[in-house]
Amino acid sequence: MNKMAFDTSLMRQFTIQPGIDVWYTRMDEYSPSSFDQFLSSDEKAKAMKIRDAVKSRFAIISRGILRVLLGRYLSISPVDVSIETREKGKPMLSPGLLNRVAFNVSHSQGVLAIAISKNNPVGIDIEKKDLQTNPQQASRLVFSPEEKSYLEKRGNLLNDFFGIWTIKESILKATGDGFSYPSHEFSVISSNNSSILNCFSGPVTSEHKCEIHTFSLYRNYVGALAVIYP
Repeated sequence: MNKMAFDTSLMRQFTIQPGIDVWYTRMDEYSPSSFDQFLSSDEKAKAMKIRDAVKSRFAIISRGILRVLLGRYLSISPVDVSIETREKGKPMLSPGLLNRVAFNVSHSQGVLAIAISKNNPVGIDIEKKDLQTNPQQASRLVFSPEEKSYLEKRGNLLNDFFGIWTIKESILKATGDGFSYPSHEFSVISSNNSSILNCFSGPVTSEHKCEIHTFSLYRNYVGALAVIYP
């Protein structure tokens, strides 16, 4: 079976650093039928339970693309890629494949991004900058006092809000905690409140070093990737 059974020219890819790649694409350019053969019955059933037709379609496409990409990195058929959902909801490869690559997935407004790492746990988050977002109001719920103070001092509230938000979410996804760990209890702002950190450690990462990489996708899409080191 062809490991990459869809048109890869529709996908874009860049390397964060040796061993860590990010793939991204617009999901509305694919048909769910292209990936039907790769998905398990459970994956199909879960997608069919989603009442929103667009979200259901994107669920099939995103899981299909993930399987094809992982199959490529593992040199196996997409059908043989075994994905489990661990405690707190983080999808991971089954134990037999876990030590070979790590991955994480994010999507926003029809755009899909997948990070694949050959060495370290990763978390990725992308967001389309919604002009209707009220940064100050939203930050009250999810930002630390330092982050809220930083945001108030800056001129471009929308850009800074999404910059901080994607970094925080990428860290929580890399650790596997998700939002079971209160996002307002850690800060990604420097000690003097002058800049956003590109390297982080704290209780949320079990004091491990967490390296942050930020990027842009298409127009008005921003993203962050967190890499955790032992």
